[in-house]
Amino acid sequence: MATSEGTVEKINVRSPFYLDVDSENAPASYTPPATITQTIECGSEINVGEDAGTRIYRIDTTGRTGDFQLSFTVNIPIKITTQFSEAGSATVHGFRGDSAYTNQLIDLGIAASDLTALADGQQQFGFTVTTSKTASDTGHLDVTIDAPMTTDDYKISFACPAITVQAQPTSIAPGDIAALANDTAISGTDSLYMLFRGLNGRLGMESLRGFRSTTDTGVELQIWINGAQVKGITSSELDWNANKDVLIIFSNEDTAGDGSLSGTPYNTRTITTHAAAPTTDETTADTQFRTPIMVPSTAIRAGQFGAEGRIANTIAFKFVSPHADWEGGIQTRVDRYGTPYYTGAGPVVTSHTIEFGITKLFKCAYSGTLEWANFHNYHIHQNFGYTLPSFPTIVSDTNTSYNSAPRLMTASEGNHNWVANSNAFPNAGQFYGFHYNPANVVGKVISDRRKIIQQMDEATYLNPNSNDLNGFPMDSVFGFKMRFINHSPFIG
Repeated sequence: MATSEGTVEKINVRSPFYLDVDSENAPASYTPPATITQTIECGSEINVGEDAGTRIYRIDTTGRTGDFQLSFTVNIPIKITTQFSEAGSATVHGFRGDSAYTNQLIDLGIAASDLTALADGQQQFGFTVTTSKTASDTGHLDVTIDAPMTTDDYKISFACPAITVQAQPTSIAPGDIAALANDTAISGTDSLYMLFRGLNGRLGMESLRGFRSTTDTGVELQIWINGAQVKGITSSELDWNANKDVLIIFSNEDTAGDGSLSGTPYNTRTITTHAAAPTTDETTADTQFRTPIMVPSTAIRAGQFGAEGRIANTIAFKFVSPHADWEGGIQTRVDRYGTPYYTGAGPVVTSHTIEFGITKLFKCAYSGTLEWANFHNYHIHQNFGYTLPSFPTIVSDTNTSYNSAPRLMTASEGNHNWVANSNAFPNAGQFYGFHYNPANVVGKVISDRRKIIQQMDEATYLNPNSNDLNGFPMDSVFGFKMRFINHSPFIG
């Protein structure tokens, strides 16, 4: 009840005594902070020594299915709730922590029946939550911590099931090659390729001819998949200044025949002449080979059919030069007052377009060995075993084997100036990337096939001031403009 001095209040809900309370000049009542949602990586551990209010820890479950293990150490009680994005309702795990705080929680209006799981002293415990979605589906897990007291004290660790990666084909042992049919694409070996164009243009692609050079020698190339470097291409292997095409294939298949990439890469053939129909001269003249650089594909996630490429995989490359004196490029560093204190100029690597597409292994009738299919060469390799559909059909509603046929799908636009970085900064620098979803390779409609490979320059994919390459912080990650070619592989 009110008095001229202030308010008469009960000492606590169970006491028969009252106190006169003068609220004049009293500090404002405690207001918990707004709910905060914090993105957490699998394998992370959170230690909270002082916090209050509600905090949501969000874990990306895309590519994962099965059990997520949560482990807790709790002192001052907190309420724990979990919910998968695909679930209709949340699961309340209740209050956990030291029972010495029971009365304080009751005073805050929390029912005693909600505090039965409290126990004497600090509690250490864990439990498993299981997602019902398939691995290819996107989603997230929210772990909500409600801290009703003005401070709390807890630790959480998050363990997740492994991400489902792209299925690897059954490796072909050298002794099994002889039994394979000639000039027939091998099912399951479809692989992403990336081709940096040099001077030697190819049939029908004269407009893509370009040039490239560097301001120095010794340039290397790194390939990153989903935030981790999977391949370092040496200067001698890259041979950038030779003005030749540089072909990179994402596959674990080579002459070792065991998926280890310990053997020699299978070649792909280039074409030197072209006629309306194959001729003996054209066939025998086709003796130029391009040796690809192989990049392991075991880190590529399986993806989800129909989803955007950015949901499945982020693939990036970075040029490295021994002559770059910091992260690379022409950069000016300033202090917090905006005063320049360093200007560095790193080497710039130039090139023309980059092509992206799908290739497959096949047994070449001329060599008797396995080779990677060049989509220009359908006419000299018996269409790689495909029965031609009516032109200009490029995908089939009735035979999805056509949909993953070797083909060019996307190319970048124009010339590029790639900034080279110093190898003294292994986890930083100028990265260039794109998104890839292998689940859409068998797509029947153009709208799905456009989601196989996507540029990474839209605002929703890229924050130019604080970039993140699938959970791995980078100084800069750039996309580059690409065009979808919609090219039929069935062209003679």
